[in-house]
Amino acid sequence: MYTMTCTLLATLLASTPAIAQDDGTDAPEFLLADLGVRIDLPSGWKMTKWADWEFKGETTAGDIFLVAWATPIQSPVTDASMWGQVYLDKAIEMGGGDPEVSESSITKIAGRDVALVDVSLSFAEGKAKGNLYGGTFAAPGQMFHFALVTSDRRARAAKKARGELLDRMEITQPPPPLEFAPTLSIDGISTTLPEGWRVPLKQEMAAFNKRVSKLEIQDTSHCFSAFKPKGLDTPDAMITCQVGLHLGVVDSYSFSGIETVIQSKILGGKVDPAKQVDLDDRVGFVYDLTKGGLSAAVVPYDQGVSRTWVVGEAGDAALVEAAEAMVSGSTFSGQHPAGVGDQISYYVTYRPFSPIVLFPGLCCLAVVGIAGLGAGTLVMRRSGKDKYAALAEDD
Repeated sequence: MYTMTCTLLATLLASTPAIAQDDGTDAPEFLLADLGVRIDLPSGWKMTKWADWEFKGETTAGDIFLVAWATPIQSPVTDASMWGQVYLDKAIEMGGGDPEVSESSITKIAGRDVALVDVSLSFAEGKAKGNLYGGTFAAPGQMFHFALVTSDRRARAAKKARGELLDRMEITQPPPPLEFAPTLSIDGISTTLPEGWRVPLKQEMAAFNKRVSKLEIQDTSHCFSAFKPKGLDTPDAMITCQVGLHLGVVDSYSFSGIETVIQSKILGGKVDPAKQVDLDDRVGFVYDLTKGGLSAAVVPYDQGVSRTWVVGEAGDAALVEAAEAMVSGSTFSGQHPAGVGDQISYYVTYRPFSPIVLFPGLCCLAVVGIAGLGAGTLVMRRSGKDKYAALAEDD
């Protein structure tokens, strides 16, 4: 049974042709350049596949197997359970059956936080029992994972080897620190990102650009970007840009009228009406577009409008919450410009009963009324005089 299990594991792990092989006597170090990690195999191990982005190896006895790889987006190692699915998927990929996380914990090894995940599994259609011992830690813009797989018979040795390998691993490119909820500024827009959001790292920009590609933003030079990592799930993305658009007077009175203009000129068509978000000195517009995996926010200010898109999964209410939090956490360099014509149009259209409108209107009516009264009196006087009086005077 033991021999059959090891043979099966070796077949599964050797399914990809090896680039090179080593007999394990020298136990050299192997640099995974794309991940910034150097794997230093102990004596008694050999490499079976080595590339800049992945690694495979095994003991010279062929009874414990090692595989290392990475997933995109760097995340804090704070909850070991969130990485369990990585190893369940890897166990299935390697041909294991009925994988189940048996234990997970966070530890500090060689000065870095590591998530340790243990998985029980089976081989040979459930006739042979095995184990997977995984370790996850942060690499620049990615998460590094490695797993040791063996039979129950060699479980203790594999678990011990995991700790030894982690001690011997070297990070040649330390992962950059992650700053969550920073304050970002561009073109008079200053925003404190919502909780859980951060600026994407250089290594993550390809993933970010893919996430926001459907927005078709041609020029991002007047924009700032943010990411919300979600473990193994695709992260949410946010992009805020300055847009040159004149809307006139914008406040709670004109909100509904201006909102239809925003729909047409910024959102490109009719959508559900925006929610009004009141700030200290202005109002913001937040749109629920979660049916399409989006939300949007627009805030007028002195350089046009601030427009924010939040991209995520369809139906996720957190997208709207993020857009609203972004508006609430923002300040702006000045008020949206409004000329004399904008002011007149605003009061006549949205505040016709304002004293500013009523008083001049009443004054005009009074002037017209007085003029009309004078003209009427004159007419009445003329109409009341005897039309033959002049002839009588001549006589």
